[in-house]
Amino acid sequence: MTVVVPYQDLTPRWNWTMMWRLLVICLLSGQALCCIQCDRRGRDAIDDFMNFIHDKVLDVETQEYNTLRHHANAAQKVIMDYLEDEVKILDKQAISEIADEYKIAVGIIEKLKDTDVQLLHTIQDQFQKLKDKIKHIVKDAERRRCPNKLDIDNCGLMVQTYIQCMSCEEEKIICAGGHPENQESFDKCSCVCTQKRCFDLKTGFECSPCKDPPSHLTNTIDCGERHLSVIEEEDVVLECNFDWFARLEEGHKTMFDMPRRPAPLITDEPFMRLNEIQMYESGTYICTTYLYSGVPVAKVIYNVKVVSGSKRGTHENHQPLPPLPDDLELSMLEEPLNVGPKVKNKPT
Repeated sequence: MTVVVPYQDLTPRWNWTMMWRLLVICLLSGQALCCIQCDRRGRDAIDDFMNFIHDKVLDVETQEYNTLRHHANAAQKVIMDYLEDEVKILDKQAISEIADEYKIAVGIIEKLKDTDVQLLHTIQDQFQKLKDKIKHIVKDAERRRCPNKLDIDNCGLMVQTYIQCMSCEEEKIICAGGHPENQESFDKCSCVCTQKRCFDLKTGFECSPCKDPPSHLTNTIDCGERHLSVIEEEDVVLECNFDWFARLEEGHKTMFDMPRRPAPLITDEPFMRLNEIQMYESGTYICTTYLYSGVPVAKVIYNVKVVSGSKRGTHENHQPLPPLPDDLELSMLEEPLNVGPKVKNKPT
């Protein structure tokens, strides 16, 4: 006798859980979306989301699952289309902000009582909102990238650390001011030499010197020349500072070359104050900002002319600095700067 057994779905329940976990991973598998996993809070939020889905789908039917999968794919596409096409790497700040927004979205989903199809509608809505927030975060990150290029003076050398969204590995980005040829030069060869050694700005390893490196380095750090005419006995402040200095990852100091002084003044301060300036202090003042490794990042020249007359107060430079001539020569330090105590910056 043949026994007819009614059809039953004998697929173990844990298989549904695994399918949902894989579906959730697909939601996070976009090239840039993987950046979320580069942040610890993002990884924790991903685990929380998968655990939440696990608890919600234990009793899902096959037909219901197909409907949910359709909506999940739509939610996936909203984010992936944007991130895969336009984002490759991000800085740590952007990754942290995206992870925070993802965590917030997961928290909202977990607090709702939706189930089945309505659950995926909610996920789709939250991922759409997340995508809009991510776009703003990415735009802010793009504005932070190479901020010296956005500076009115378009000068300077800066190395920033970014994260490869696919692998979570760090990558160094070089930002070179001045003519676009300077950036092209550093893109081809990021080896910089001092009197002591040659090392790659991206890797930190020893390297072979680039072709014609002094010329491009000099043009890159060229931040302008200014002519000042000041009254004798005025207080004068020579500034050698730019907003993008705040994003320098390595510590830096300022070296001032002054008239009739055999040795430069090295200080932590990005300016030099000349109190009650005298006639004999007329001349060319050069302030160069160096990283502790000895690599110059910015250079400003002041041609100061002191004229006789009554004291009028303090003259400070806050104006944009015009470019220097192309034939400017750079004098490199013989060794990395000594990271020691501050040096008093008032000439004696």
